[in-house]
Amino acid sequence: TTDGSEDERALIERSMAHWVLTGMGEWAGHGMGPSSLIAARVGRGNMAWLHCELYARCCITPSTIHVNGDYRRFGLTKFTNRPMTIEGGFAYAAAIMEMLLQSWGGTIRLFPAVPDHWHDTGFEDLRAEGAFVVSARLREGQVVFARIRSEVGGVCGLRNPWPGEDVIVRGPDGDSRLVGETVQWDTREGADYLVFPAAREPDEAAMAPCITIRDEAHSNPYGVKRLPRF
Repeated sequence: TTDGSEDERALIERSMAHWVLTGMGEWAGHGMGPSSLIAARVGRGNMAWLHCELYARCCITPSTIHVNGDYRRFGLTKFTNRPMTIEGGFAYAAAIMEMLLQSWGGTIRLFPAVPDHWHDTGFEDLRAEGAFVVSARLREGQVVFARIRSEVGGVCGLRNPWPGEDVIVRGPDGDSRLVGETVQWDTREGADYLVFPAAREPDEAAMAPCITIRDEAHSNPYGVKRLPRF
């Protein structure tokens, strides 16, 4: 992982460089989601987003079914046939969640791989390792807060979303002030914890759900946005 040794990080960088050099010419559509997952895990948010975007624009039929070939001839891959696989969409959904939340090695990470243009976003009730259910908001590129529910108790570890700042964890026993690159605290089974920077306590407006803006020029919840030609 990127938290490993210098040699391990160098291996990751060489592998990613080789991957980019090889290109997508022999890829199939079902590989776009997993490739986004890989990019997200090493913190490359722009790459993770682009591969999801290519999948959504190039590998979806008007009926919303995924196909493996570049049947609309975007030049994404040499394959243009239309075999359908079901795992492509599942991997796409998993990749979006991985961009928003990661949890491994006993540590929860908020927005670890969002692209540069995701200034305002958020998520509700994504599951993290250790039976934690997490919600968080990103406003103007900054994490506003996180709400973490502990389903079974135990120690919660969180990569500090506000590097160099103190963190307030507000739970059933009151407030705790924590410091460090990663903060940890004991949790009670079934308890909720509000986490925010010590210098900026969020108000109700800051914790309100985000407004989703759809790209009407290209996106369509029911498949390809394409008018029929007669």
